[in-house]
Amino acid sequence: MASPQRPGEHPSGKRVLYTNLSVRHLTFDHIFCGAGASASLLMLELDRRGLLEGKRVLLADPGFHSRHDKTFCFWSEVQDPILQDLSPVISHAWSTVEDMDSRQVALHPWRYYYVSSRDLHSRMAELAAMRGWTILTERVDEILSDEAGPVVRIGETTYQALHVYDSRTPAYLSPAAGETHLLQSFEGWVIRPHHHVFQPDTFRFMDFRIAQDGQTQFVYVLPFAPDKALVEVTRFGAAHITPVEAQKILTAYIADHYGIYDLLEKEHGCIPMSNCAMESKALEGVINLGGRAGMIKASTGYAFRNMYEHARNIADQLEAQGTASVKTLNAKRSSSGRFAFYDALLLDILGQHPESGRGIFTSLITRVNYGRIFRFLDEKTSIGEEVSIFRSLPFGPFIRSLARRMWHSRFAGSVGLMLVTIIMMLLQFTGALHPYIVHGLLIGGLVTLGIPHGAVDHLVETGARESGRLPRFILSYVAAGTVMGAVWFAAPVLGLISFLIYSAWHFGKADGEAWRMSTPTSLAWGGSVLLFILGTHQTETNTVLATMGALYLPFSSPWWMLLPWSIYAISQRQWPMLITLVWLTMTSELPLLLSFGLYFIGQHSLVSWQHLKTHLKMNNRTIWMNALPFHGAAWLLFILFYFFWPRHHGQAMEEWGIFFIFLACVSFPHVLAMRHVFSREKTTKIIASISGYEARISGREVTKSERKTQLGAPQ
Repeated sequence: MASPQRPGEHPSGKRVLYTNLSVRHLTFDHIFCGAGASASLLMLELDRRGLLEGKRVLLADPGFHSRHDKTFCFWSEVQDPILQDLSPVISHAWSTVEDMDSRQVALHPWRYYYVSSRDLHSRMAELAAMRGWTILTERVDEILSDEAGPVVRIGETTYQALHVYDSRTPAYLSPAAGETHLLQSFEGWVIRPHHHVFQPDTFRFMDFRIAQDGQTQFVYVLPFAPDKALVEVTRFGAAHITPVEAQKILTAYIADHYGIYDLLEKEHGCIPMSNCAMESKALEGVINLGGRAGMIKASTGYAFRNMYEHARNIADQLEAQGTASVKTLNAKRSSSGRFAFYDALLLDILGQHPESGRGIFTSLITRVNYGRIFRFLDEKTSIGEEVSIFRSLPFGPFIRSLARRMWHSRFAGSVGLMLVTIIMMLLQFTGALHPYIVHGLLIGGLVTLGIPHGAVDHLVETGARESGRLPRFILSYVAAGTVMGAVWFAAPVLGLISFLIYSAWHFGKADGEAWRMSTPTSLAWGGSVLLFILGTHQTETNTVLATMGALYLPFSSPWWMLLPWSIYAISQRQWPMLITLVWLTMTSELPLLLSFGLYFIGQHSLVSWQHLKTHLKMNNRTIWMNALPFHGAAWLLFILFYFFWPRHHGQAMEEWGIFFIFLACVSFPHVLAMRHVFSREKTTKIIASISGYEARISGREVTKSERKTQLGAPQ
């Protein structure tokens, strides 16, 4: 660690306390992990209200400095409180915007305001020196929480606090269906042309008069003086804009518009544009800030005003209650309702067809009033205003995006199965063709999806077809299936009961993971579906059961049996589940095999396939090809099973009875394997977290009880 510095030793001449502490454990009232805009705004707001007076404050950020490397801009009306609160760090404002046709448009009553990271950090350094706060120029390694409160680990030192504010860069999960993760990357040059070419009160907002290079990219121009401005190129896309690409664009743009110049400074950065879920864990006393709190608007990357409002909310709670509600303040602000839908459409367009971005944004800034644009981006417009905005935009990209989202949405499967159910009901009137259609549909579904989804259990268990582990896996798999076959042969009633129980768990767990249901609720759902399908076809069910060992289902189920689940689906806003309930209810009018096949193949196997894709991180073709050897082996085993299983000659549907016994035997080891898909990742994370936490606790010199005592003692 570097040696501690005393106040007044910072190279900029500012009075600031830079401290690298060497003790193993210290306590504070407030710890700020990260010194970006969100943490700076919160510290300014808390200090402005006097909420940090006499408090022990630690700010930890390895990049804390006073050189300029980031620009923060926001729009506001002149009477907005943000202007008074942030007046010490607002260094410039513009009241006029110049469009791509060089026309100047007055923004009144709005203005566009500029804050530099240099000014924010300088202000923080001044406050730290005056208030005696500690600034630690090291990276935060980990944030934990125990009964004494949140704990921050930095190197070999731990720090306890009443409140910890986490503004570190968020980690996003891989995009799920309907989600997009892009980057807003930028590089800006502060230039001084050799002539007075700028109007300090007029800026350029989004200038698309540059090569798009298959991306969505534009230039901002923010003048500070007649001969000084920030010229910045920004890219919306999956890949960063490289320094070489940025230099090429900026050099050509500046030469075309402003002539010869001197380069004074550079800035660069990257902001996530994402509606994906984030990796997060709720820790008592830890409040997320900035991107971690969902303050970044997904479709544009704008966040500064949101972070300011979030800082005010935190300060309001501290002022009123003396503490901040972690649960309330850690609720993600990110767009909801129709604005989340708008964001998702635009992100999808920019991700799939980035060349469309230029036309969309050009139409927006040339055809729509800037005040309305600002209100729309702040999510404060009415539906009528939004319709007016959309009428100014090109329809084609949005229609294609909407169709694509509908195809890949979580509704698509449920709606598709509804349509298939209706078609199957209509085909009942085709007479002699109907059995061939039903059997063709079932066999085709089993070959393409039903059996293959269970034929990659070797990958679930071993991770790959490793020569050392695969034989043992195959032996254990066959052994488990053989045990279940022996149960069916010796005690068919026990075999049936076992099959119903683990099938109910397996079916329910697959749907429950997709619909975020608890394990007991999932089990109840799986059991309800099985009893509904069997009980609404009691006669056919008993015909099949008779061939499986003189078994009998003593009750029938009413067609409305699943309707009470609709209350649950509506209360949980699980609309795909509600659609599933409707088509499942309709299948009571279809033959048993078709009713069961639609659920087993169209619902269960398809949902499980999606879980496998996520778990194995493979595409459809790769999974299917990996399944092919075991898929073929399963059909070979079925042929052997079919010829050697004892028969009760003369009974109708005997073939299907034998098939269901075989299905019960191969399902048993499959259910055991799929447990890992539903629980392995979660269990691994929990074990790793607990093990690592215990290891860190055992290495501390200060006990939890001692930390509680120290937390209340002056330092």
